[in-house]
Amino acid sequence: MNRDTAAQGWPEGEGGDTAARGWPESGAGERRRPAAGAAYQTAVFDMDGVLLRSNGLKSEAFRAATLEYGADAADAMVRLHQRAGSISRRDRVRRFFGEVLGLPEAAESEIERVLLSVGNALSRGYQSAPVVQGVGAYIDRLLGARIGRVVVTGVEQAEARGILEHRGMRSRMAVYGGPPEKRERIEQLVRSEVITRPAVYFGDTLDDYRCAHANGLDFVLVTCDAEWDWEPWARSGPDRLTGVIEHFGQLETTGDPFVWPGLAVPA
Repeated sequence: MNRDTAAQGWPEGEGGDTAARGWPESGAGERRRPAAGAAYQTAVFDMDGVLLRSNGLKSEAFRAATLEYGADAADAMVRLHQRAGSISRRDRVRRFFGEVLGLPEAAESEIERVLLSVGNALSRGYQSAPVVQGVGAYIDRLLGARIGRVVVTGVEQAEARGILEHRGMRSRMAVYGGPPEKRERIEQLVRSEVITRPAVYFGDTLDDYRCAHANGLDFVLVTCDAEWDWEPWARSGPDRLTGVIEHFGQLETTGDPFVWPGLAVPA
């Protein structure tokens, strides 16, 4: 058994695939939970903006690394980064040169130089990025209940594991990063039963929701570090959006780890 299988909280092979179940209709402000008998077997987490308040430092790292091309270009890089979903850091920089600067054939050395700048800034920033409120206690509750705990992030896998090792979370969660992109990674983990359904994904972006939905996972939106206008989208009632929380501290008083505030979006 490898470390990232053991961290899920069950022996290898235990817990076969179970069809994901829907949630009952609920009015705004009510608490939601799975239908009777449909408790989740796996909780899946994004890293940036969900476990760590690191979205701002990533945006600033991309901005600082491209500022030499002009303030407008650097601001465009930030917007590109925030819209890019789960594509790799390298592909974001390639798109910057092609779409923003009009240099699709930019020298590899130029791309590498920007990537090195971004990587160095993030390496420093991740050391002190605040942990999202209540994360540690919530993970401990899942561990005690023998619920699988899996991180799926677009950050390169070795880097993500190192970051969460440093922050004391690696031993309590299986950690998977890129490549491949997040949607494909989740599909692989569902197929191999590392993620056993019914499962729920805690994410902070529209791309996270799409990746979860495409793989039959319910979705809880975590908003404390979100960098997009999520409220109109949440109010529209997307399929499988089962909760909106600011941070995990809101779940500390619930007796069941899968009971959380409903879709109480501010008016």
